[in-house]
Amino acid sequence: MKNWLGPGSAALSFVLWGMLPLYYQFMPEINMWELLSHRVLWSVVLLGGLFLLLGVRVPWARLRSEPRQLGLILLAGPVMSISWCMFTWCLTTGQVLATSLAFFMTPLFNIAFAVLFLKERLTPQKHLAVALALAGLAYMLFSYGELPWFSLIMGANFAFYGLIKKKVRHDAGISLYLESLAQLPVALL
Repeated sequence: MKNWLGPGSAALSFVLWGMLPLYYQFMPEINMWELLSHRVLWSVVLLGGLFLLLGVRVPWARLRSEPRQLGLILLAGPVMSISWCMFTWCLTTGQVLATSLAFFMTPLFNIAFAVLFLKERLTPQKHLAVALALAGLAYMLFSYGELPWFSLIMGANFAFYGLIKKKVRHDAGISLYLESLAQLPVALL
């Protein structure tokens, strides 16, 4: 059962993220920048509060002694913000299909990045699975009628964020908190 926890959580998150555009369709007119600012602000507040409640400490000394790790964490924030901006813009301008396509493309970008940058090898079964997924995606893109640039950029950007996070050796919660904290001044403006 434990072996399915990671892949199962990832699959569930992609399904939920793929359906999230439906939620935005029922929201009143929203300002994209205000929504993004709230996302950063409340991430800092909620994670900071959770850390206080659980007694989690940010390892400031360790971060100062690992500038490459700190740099990766600080790079991850703007990369995710680009994704959030594109995601929110697409949803607030009625590009729901392009947004959903991005979430279906992201796992394929994840696989490509893992093979290219992490030197992972695919088994014959995984090659078959990728080929079937690419065939399904090709059919969806053909049905779409044009090359969905926003979908491609968002999918690649989400996967790039995942690649950065794979290289970060700190707790994911700490990393997310620091990413959000670094963006807080811009969000408050």
